[in-house]
Amino acid sequence: MCMIKKRHWKSNIYKRRKNLHIHVSRNEKLTTIIYREKVKNQMGFARARIEKLIRTAGAHRVSAGAIEKLNEILTDYGTTVAKYAVEIASHSGRKTVKESDIKLAATK
Repeated sequence: MCMIKKRHWKSNIYKRRKNLHIHVSRNEKLTTIIYREKVKNQMGFARARIEKLIRTAGAHRVSAGAIEKLNEILTDYGTTVAKYAVEIASHSGRKTVKESDIKLAATK
């Protein structure tokens, strides 16, 4: 969602809100304030890296939907492995997650 409000430059600038990014641009007489919603839980890998991964597997063309879906799957799997690795490390009495914890979590 994007909302644009134009006000006279002498009017009060809107206060920051928790869930919005605010961009203010000024010209001679008008102040343009653009509100954009912050994207929550924006996780995942770079789209270009995912596309390169698919192309390395042998694809000539890759759709945007395929990139998004593989990104979602890899993020979910990575999060699951990481959570299990943290559980293994805490069970061992450590706060640091080591390579061996990740290997063991990935084999589960």
